[in-house]
Amino acid sequence: MSAARKAELILVLITLIWGTTFVLVKTSLQYSSTFLFLALRFFLAALVLRIWFYQDLKNISPATWIAGIIIGLFLSAGNFFQTAGLKITTASKSAFFTSTVVVYVPMISVFLAKEKLRLSSIISVMIVTVGLFLLTSPQGQGFNLGDFLTIFCAMLFAFQLVFVQVFSQKFEVRQLVYIQLLTNFILSIPLIFIFDQVYLDFNWKFAGFLLYLAAIATGLVFFLQMRFQKDTTATKAAIIYCLEPIFASGIACLTVGESFTTIGLIGAAVVIGGILISELAHF
Repeated sequence: MSAARKAELILVLITLIWGTTFVLVKTSLQYSSTFLFLALRFFLAALVLRIWFYQDLKNISPATWIAGIIIGLFLSAGNFFQTAGLKITTASKSAFFTSTVVVYVPMISVFLAKEKLRLSSIISVMIVTVGLFLLTSPQGQGFNLGDFLTIFCAMLFAFQLVFVQVFSQKFEVRQLVYIQLLTNFILSIPLIFIFDQVYLDFNWKFAGFLLYLAAIATGLVFFLQMRFQKDTTATKAAIIYCLEPIFASGIACLTVGESFTTIGLIGAAVVIGGILISELAHF
């Protein structure tokens, strides 16, 4: 198996893990205010990586700190605008507009990652975008400020994804991931006092969800992303990440009784078709 194909399979696994987080985060926010929860999640994720990779996190160079902070800033800003947008727009529209990251990544990667765009990738992006629209069904609800904030969040996530592609080829990935998570934790702290009505109902259920979300769905996943995404292209990675709403919807069906609509199933099939074109086409 080629390094690129192995990396793309790992990215599918990453996307599956991300898909498990939506139900858990929604449940966890019954026990904690939003930005306090984010701060706890990123703090624990950074702490876990500090323990796992203690030896590798010694003697971090200034250049690595700068690279990690840049990635962390875009990730943190994306999370903020996504959360702010979700307070105004609907969940389905938020999911669709966030997923438009797949549109922005190819354009950004041409300039920052010096990637050459293949025709098959462009076609895949267009097909996947149509599929995401059908999957999330945001049509007919008008355009509001929340939608604009969510589109901006998708642009920020696109920059984060491309910077992961660029910096992971130049710096030690364990150090980059640790700095990225630490940056998110630090930036979450002032948001608690500015935007949160702080509350925390700590219990074993919340603790279990938080530990999984921090150690596995944040610490481990961001390490795997940083380690393996560099072996494929940023555009292909963005296309693969579009599986996230499909996995999330499937898991929600199994765990909390949500269901796919017929249009949603068609959208999921279109997304998968677009991804297969990206993987199998050679033009």
